[in-house]
Amino acid sequence: MLGYYARLFTSSRRWLLIAAALFVLGMAVGLAFGISQPDLSRQRLELAMTELRANVGPIEAGTWTGVSGIFLNNVRASAIVLAASLFFGLMAGFGLIANGVLLGLLMGVATMGVGRVPWYFVPVGILPHGVIEIPAFLIVGAWGLRLGLRWLAADAAGRRWQVWLGVFGETLRLAPLLILLFGVAAMIEVMVTGLLLRGLAPL
Repeated sequence: MLGYYARLFTSSRRWLLIAAALFVLGMAVGLAFGISQPDLSRQRLELAMTELRANVGPIEAGTWTGVSGIFLNNVRASAIVLAASLFFGLMAGFGLIANGVLLGLLMGVATMGVGRVPWYFVPVGILPHGVIEIPAFLIVGAWGLRLGLRWLAADAAGRRWQVWLGVFGETLRLAPLLILLFGVAAMIEVMVTGLLLRGLAPL
């Protein structure tokens, strides 16, 4: 199975690069805005956290309830992105840029030391689980783009339905990997990242 994933990612590297480029674009915009408008950015981040808590519920560090809440939220969001991306991949593109903007805002606010976002939040609060979670979201975004756009390519002429079914099959086979990645990321975020931030809070 690992060999299949390696071959699939190699053959689809253009889509992964496009997904990464959209994410980085959003992150650059968010970072610039976060540095230039830190107070407004902090308010937007607080709104995003309020929306997350409304979907997930209270997230307490070191609890399996928190792990399951974050895991299910990420899986649900990914499923929605993939389903909505049937319409020419628009949702995937928007999701990649929007998530990049949020991360950039967080980096900008942390850099400026505004409000309750300390300077160490990004390396301690994002990096441990982000190294797993962000690639998983990039995979979701890349295959969302493929679902919506691959069948429209010139080389798919005369077999567009077959091409779309092929991409759909790839997406289904990616599900176990994505579930594993989101599960591990959620455990790290709650069991490791959350406890680290709690321990550093006095700083």
